[in-house]
Amino acid sequence: MKIRTISPQIIGACNYYRNMGVLSKLNLTLEYSDIFEWHTLLDVDILFLERPYTDNHLLAIKYAKDFNLKIWIDYDDNLFCLPEWNPSYSIFSQQSVQDNIKRCCESADIITVPTIKLKEEFLKYNKNIEIVPNAHNDFNFPLEFKPSKNQTIFWRGSDTHRVDLQYVLKSMVEVNENNPEWTWEFIGKGLWFVTDYIQNKRVHPELNIIPYFTRIKSINPGIWIVPLFPNLFNENKSNCAWIEATYAGAVCLAPDSSEWHRPGIINYCDTGDFKYKLQMLIDDPDKRLKNYTASYEYVKKNLVLSKVNKQREDIINKL
Repeated sequence: MKIRTISPQIIGACNYYRNMGVLSKLNLTLEYSDIFEWHTLLDVDILFLERPYTDNHLLAIKYAKDFNLKIWIDYDDNLFCLPEWNPSYSIFSQQSVQDNIKRCCESADIITVPTIKLKEEFLKYNKNIEIVPNAHNDFNFPLEFKPSKNQTIFWRGSDTHRVDLQYVLKSMVEVNENNPEWTWEFIGKGLWFVTDYIQNKRVHPELNIIPYFTRIKSINPGIWIVPLFPNLFNENKSNCAWIEATYAGAVCLAPDSSEWHRPGIINYCDTGDFKYKLQMLIDDPDKRLKNYTASYEYVKKNLVLSKVNKQREDIINKL
């Protein structure tokens, strides 16, 4: 069995969680390509596209369909509703791009997504949608029970999360002022609008996948925060931040929405509740341990790649 994959960002997190980072662990031949001439598809059984949206993606699907190949596409975000403050809004808000996404969906033999809400969205364009959750790569990063005793609050993210951080900034600053013994750790760039107001902090640059997972495990934070501004785009997001928090040894504080209703996660409903729940976790180490343990046991049982990839094996066999 041979699959050729297409990714709009070969080194991106989506490629790691949804494309080559997971398909590479299956017993098949996997090749990456951005060339869509017939000879690149000659010995291929399935064409896999991660987040297709361009004219070239649509052309690749047409070539593959005409060549009698199976089309499998995967989306990790709802690209139909990016907020205006997202750096990619100018691209995905174009009508031509929106039309390309719809046509790609309509042409696929199967679409995989990580969340229920994404499935509901893409069912408008294709009836064969399967939820394959994001999972921890236990092949390369063994999942160990490592509950943190560190007085550390952690956040990571790209510049797409600027408004998410601004949403809870006041609460973060107040918690920081009330708990000067706690250290704040950030992984990202251009975070001055937050870190200028936070004492006792360390800021790490954005990291590639391997050093990133090494770094979060070495930081071993006590609390991992996931601030998300309440909108439709964020409601569709997957919970890989919680999975990463569990690998790092942290309890996770995340929004009170369906994707984050998982064992061990502490949910907040607004900025005031975010502050209250964060302070509660700071004050209660037994609570942190109890909830981290619940998350670890659930992820270990249900959300490691060695188990979740069985769904992908079934999809390939069906195709």
